[in-house]
Amino acid sequence: MTARRPLVPGVYDAPVTAALQGSLSSLPPDLHETEPLDPADSPRTLARLIHGRLVHALAAFSSSRDDALTRQLELTNRVLAVLEDVPGSGASADDHVVPPGARLLAVRDPAATARPEIPLATSDLLVNGRHDVSLGPEVNRELASTDRLDLLCPFLKSRKDCLTVLDFIGGAHRRFRFDLRYRAIVGGTRRSVKSEIERGFPSLPSGCVIQLDRVSQQAVLENVEHALGLGKRALVEDLRELGDVDLATFLRETGAELEDVYAGGTPAWTFTRMRREAGFEKAELESAEDQQVSRALSRLLHVDDTERLNGLLSLVSRSAPPAPDAGDAMQRWLFVLLGWVRHSYAGMDQAWAHLWSRPALRRELAQLLAVLADRSRWLGGRLGGALGDLPLLTHVTYTLDEVLAGIDERSDKGGVKRIQTGVFHVPRRSTELLFITLEKSEKHYTPTTLYDDYPISPTRFHWESQSIAHEDAPTGRRYISARPGAKNNVLLFVRQRRTGDRGETMPYVHLGRGFYRSHRGARPMQIEWDLETPMPAWLYQETKRAAG
Repeated sequence: MTARRPLVPGVYDAPVTAALQGSLSSLPPDLHETEPLDPADSPRTLARLIHGRLVHALAAFSSSRDDALTRQLELTNRVLAVLEDVPGSGASADDHVVPPGARLLAVRDPAATARPEIPLATSDLLVNGRHDVSLGPEVNRELASTDRLDLLCPFLKSRKDCLTVLDFIGGAHRRFRFDLRYRAIVGGTRRSVKSEIERGFPSLPSGCVIQLDRVSQQAVLENVEHALGLGKRALVEDLRELGDVDLATFLRETGAELEDVYAGGTPAWTFTRMRREAGFEKAELESAEDQQVSRALSRLLHVDDTERLNGLLSLVSRSAPPAPDAGDAMQRWLFVLLGWVRHSYAGMDQAWAHLWSRPALRRELAQLLAVLADRSRWLGGRLGGALGDLPLLTHVTYTLDEVLAGIDERSDKGGVKRIQTGVFHVPRRSTELLFITLEKSEKHYTPTTLYDDYPISPTRFHWESQSIAHEDAPTGRRYISARPGAKNNVLLFVRQRRTGDRGETMPYVHLGRGFYRSHRGARPMQIEWDLETPMPAWLYQETKRAAG
């Protein structure tokens, strides 16, 4: 008999099993609530319980025996044999799966229309041959002869300057995620994808069009809205059904996103909290430091460079706390990322002692960093010139605090220096840090700080200085002298807007060094910077759209 897990406070929707009854008997009656199973609902409720146990039993064979399929068929047929004795079940010997086990995929009608000589899915249609095929008849023949029509995506090229994709949307399963599919094309969050679909995809690059007819648009929107409505309770139920799995397995098996797991709330919503509510982790009274670190996990989702992620993962995976070292950029970043931004680096020893005393929280942090590293598509590099020793990398996403921690600027208290301004001068590195928000609103910016900033090309950026800067002022002279090979440097950090779709403060993307090209005007100066490293195409398109 397995040890009973203590029941944690929460909303349950599960049949009372022997294990649950034993746990409930130890609780005062006023602390739990049950109700009789409704005969109309009980078939589905009890079937879910049996389904979960049966899936785990069948999966156990596949991981422990060479004759796994034979054993799985034997168990399946034994269960079906039991159901045969239940009046009205409809089960019979005809339902038994015939060894060695196979799946029927299709039955072809010999009188059906023959498939076209050039199937639409082949590459023959991707180039214009000497004799172009007639697309209309080919599409009709393909549809008439297809065996399954879930999602058929033939690619048709009818002109040299146009690629057409026909996507026939069938009856998708409820768990199919259209939001993930379109998010891969347009980026952003699920809510922003919903907005894109409703508005006809206005943010696509020039020359690209996605058109959905009214019925298809409605079907896709209903699917996306369903995905948006998947609440925390559903995630906990999914975890209970999957069992005691890690974060990566949970995301892969459920199709959930990190943004679903780390959705904010009070107390903070984390994978550890989900595990506690699912009964896989013992409930503990959280200290203020525990809550601080839990809240910080949702603020790690922007970290996107493998060098930093692997460094942080190596740090937190140690069996014992590291020796505090404020000279180590990874330790400074971990200190800041986990919420100790208002503390002196002298408190690193206490911070590490606390983190290592919470194995569940540290385990989740390691799993989160591993998932972020796996999904990273970072293709940036190191800074050039005299700044090559800095740990700040190009095309990486940083918050203000992370930039200042990376460059090791400290406050009077000995912690990371915190700033609110969009420009910061680092005298010891002869470097100007420019923090640029493209979409500005009068709610957060005054008329004197609504600067005109935008990309001109992937290698050139227009930036408007502070309203007091001119070419004869010390600041203006530093800008003008920031040229290739010169002592002075300028680093550009860009974000689309101040606040993201989840209500969080958006981080910046580091564009790298900018070299002075020209300027006009004064108070403010309108400067054009030549970027040492070209902006990635995706970033250029996003910032260009954001700047209007």
